[in-house]
Amino acid sequence: SEFRQKTNIPLEIPFFVLFSIISGFLLEKGVYVETEEGNILPDIWTVILASSGAGKTYTQNKISGGLSETMKEIEFPGTGIVSSAAFVQALSRKPRGLWVRDEFAQQLKAMEQTNGPMAEMKDVMLQRYDNADISRETKNDTVVVENPALTILGLTVLETFKDYVTAESMLDGHAQRYGYVVAKQDPQRPW
Repeated sequence: SEFRQKTNIPLEIPFFVLFSIISGFLLEKGVYVETEEGNILPDIWTVILASSGAGKTYTQNKISGGLSETMKEIEFPGTGIVSSAAFVQALSRKPRGLWVRDEFAQQLKAMEQTNGPMAEMKDVMLQRYDNADISRETKNDTVVVENPALTILGLTVLETFKDYVTAESMLDGHAQRYGYVVAKQDPQRPW
């Protein structure tokens, strides 16, 4: 209601930000739905696509700020992840919760690289999507993350998304696992 009445921010943004926070909270608390085919975890992957200046980061910061104690519990420390190894290390410390990533199209592009520090990231993400155990050898030991589950909230600019993520990337198994939300200005709510 606050966003609807006092801003011209597309309402999809606050809705999916809050939805993702709730999902991360449920994951952190160990909530799942039991079915005959197995447990269903509330780990959703959402990418919000909106124009620059539409209020993506502002909205995420406002809602997260109002829930600061909850965010401390659930937030995955993945802001500065620059390698697959760093991601697995962070996941071993925080296997359940919410990963919020601004400029997510750049993260998706980095995951497409076949060499370099992010080369294994796409495979790790596919394992993570299936909640499969993730194992990674390091110089000193083996890092194992059992049954990881993250809700992912990616925020990125709609107009430049195609510059980072190719049609081929969108058709492979990784990019199809995200729900894409296109948030456009509502002409009925000029501010």
